[in-house]
Amino acid sequence: MSNVIVSIFVSRELDSNSVLSIFSKSIDAHLQHFSLIDFTQLPFNLPDEDWLFFYSKSGVRYFFNQLKPKVNLNRYKFATFGPATGKYLESLVGRPIDFCGDADAKTISSSLIERVGKDTICFVVGKHSLRSVQSIPPLADCSKEIIVYDNQPLTSRALGHYDIAIITSPMNTSTFLNLGGSADHYISIGSTTSVTMDQLNLDPSQAPYPSEAGLLAILKSVYEDYYYGKTK
Repeated sequence: MSNVIVSIFVSRELDSNSVLSIFSKSIDAHLQHFSLIDFTQLPFNLPDEDWLFFYSKSGVRYFFNQLKPKVNLNRYKFATFGPATGKYLESLVGRPIDFCGDADAKTISSSLIERVGKDTICFVVGKHSLRSVQSIPPLADCSKEIIVYDNQPLTSRALGHYDIAIITSPMNTSTFLNLGGSADHYISIGSTTSVTMDQLNLDPSQAPYPSEAGLLAILKSVYEDYYYGKTK
């Protein structure tokens, strides 16, 4: 076996139980993992709408972090952009959510409009979120939003070159490049991030579903295609 060591960057913090951490350790990869975005919670007032829509775990986290004790959320129906956020939200509300998207803004928008019907909906967002679902008519004309956190790109950390870079949001994409990052192979967590990466000529391989399990599936494929032959 040769001594080829694959370097992998992931634009989010991973714990030791992460499937990405476990796989990277199994192939003796050099793994770096941290978010390229600074988050600061912003105060908000509970909305009057019938539905609450969350794009990400960050939105869920900063919403629930600021709730007053014993606040009653039973009046709301809950929706999320993708299944990972949906599972996280369900763990906090203690019941199944009412709508879970497939992480594709266009299909979510049409399905959500049908599901919400004549109810009202409020989107829980970060200050610099893309607002990809709520910007699609007719949601753009009838939806409200609350901003629960500020998300600013890091500016003081230098990145290097990696064999594989796994990017988990559009802002992480641009920040990765602005901090000097580059890679031989790029992996995107979903369609919204892929669009940004395509615009920057990064040619990503997209995870089959927007979760760590999906990222692992495409990471294994990239690794086997480009590096396994060098290490066996």
